[in-house]
Amino acid sequence: SRTVQVFIKKHHVHAHAVLTEDPITMSGNAETDSYDSTEGPYGEPNIDDNGDIVTNSTANPAISMSGNATVSGDANTGASGVINLTGNADINGNQAHTANEYMPPVIVPNNIASLPSSGPLTLSGNTTLPLSDGNYKYTSISLSGNSSLIISGDVIFYVTGSISNSGNSQIVMEPDSKVTVYFDGSLSISGNGILNETLDPSEFSFLGTDSASSVSLTGNGNFHGTVYAPLANISISGNGENYGAVTGKNVTMSGNGNIHYDEQLKNDSPAIGYDPYCWQEK
Repeated sequence: SRTVQVFIKKHHVHAHAVLTEDPITMSGNAETDSYDSTEGPYGEPNIDDNGDIVTNSTANPAISMSGNATVSGDANTGASGVINLTGNADINGNQAHTANEYMPPVIVPNNIASLPSSGPLTLSGNTTLPLSDGNYKYTSISLSGNSSLIISGDVIFYVTGSISNSGNSQIVMEPDSKVTVYFDGSLSISGNGILNETLDPSEFSFLGTDSASSVSLTGNGNFHGTVYAPLANISISGNGENYGAVTGKNVTMSGNGNIHYDEQLKNDSPAIGYDPYCWQEK
């Protein structure tokens, strides 16, 4: 008899600026490009053209771009998927139809899922709430007015409902911190959004379970972080700058919505599941 030994490695979920199962739509001034956070913040000369968009969709169109939408990188669809460009839309990399990407489901760790719930976390007016190292479970998180949620240390949230912020409210992650947010419902980031003072997108992660329905990034603030919600509809607009990567069921980028992909996420993004990379027959 023969034995085949398979070598595996962790599957990092953000190998592309945008990854979906269903179609990707970009309009207005929507844009993707890339940079390397180990070389400093985004900006010349740290701007590159690895802002790839990938969809497993075989639809016509699987990728639809209009207006001044720009992909500084490659575009790839599933077999027979169609890429439709109108107006001044442009893809400055390669176009292919070979995508068959693995998007594993998000499973909340048992020690987090089994936590007793603290109910809803609601901040309004000028309220400021500091949270430090630990694990927290809420039915929802809602920020409005001028409220702030200040996070320090290594913090994990599990939100069984929706997450939203509006007005001038803001979620602030202080330097030398790391935040992971598991969520079951919808995610809506507007207002002044999320301030990640580490400027490292790998340190702030939203992970949507199979129950996560929608994600909306429409704020005016800059967001350094990632969103992985493989069954959620994702919408990106507003005037904020998004540094990181997104994965969803589908993605719509409009207005001035953008993704500046951090190339370090290929190795530093959340790891879910494993990929085979070598076989050896004995």
